[in-house]
This record gives sequence, structure tokens and C-alpha cells, in this order.
Amino acid sequence: PYKIVPIEQFTQDARIRILCEALGDGKLPQNTAQAAAWHILDGLSWRELAAKNRKESKYTGNERWFTPNELRAAMAVVKTLTEIAGESNGSESEYNGDYTRESSGKYDG
Repeated sequence: PYKIVPIEQFTQDARIRILCEALGDGKLPQNTAQAAAWHILDGLSWRELAAKNRKESKYTGNERWFTPNELRAAMAVVKTLTEIAGESNGSESEYNGDYTRESSGKYDG
């Protein structure tokens, strides 16, 4: 069973707090936020995320967890979150801007 706890009990990474706020406020699609979270928290590379299957079937084929567009958006989100977290230095300010602005990161999936 899952237990709801304050985010600070789970992680001290400000990027995750901001990411969860953005998801909860409807500013990010769930799959984009999920890819960003797995990248930040679990250290999954963008290639690993691109290869991750949601469904695997020898009859109907595999279904990828993330589309290339979702991964590109997640890369931009992580870049933006890292910039915001660096600027805030742990302050409680909330970012109300665009979480998916263009990123210089490359995904070749």
C-alpha cells in the first residue's frame, strides 16, 4: 500500500518538488512528468526511457512507455527545473512559467 507523506520526507531535490507542483497544477502532462521524475530520481538515461515498454506482447507487439515528443518535452522540463532549482537555492518561490520551453538536449529515438 502507498502512504502519502510530505515530499521532503521522500526527497530533498527541489526539482522534484517543483515537478510535482507543476503536475498537480495541470501544467504538465503525466507522461512527461513521469519521464522527468524517473530521469532525476532513478538516473534512467533518455535512451533507457526511450526503450522502456509499457506493454510487451509477442502477438500485438510492444508499446513504448513514452513517445519521442514526450521525451523531448521531459528533457526540456528537466533542463528548466534544474535552472529554477539553481536560481531558487531552496526558497519556497513557485515557478509559474513554461516548463516545456525549448531544450538544447538531444533525443535521437
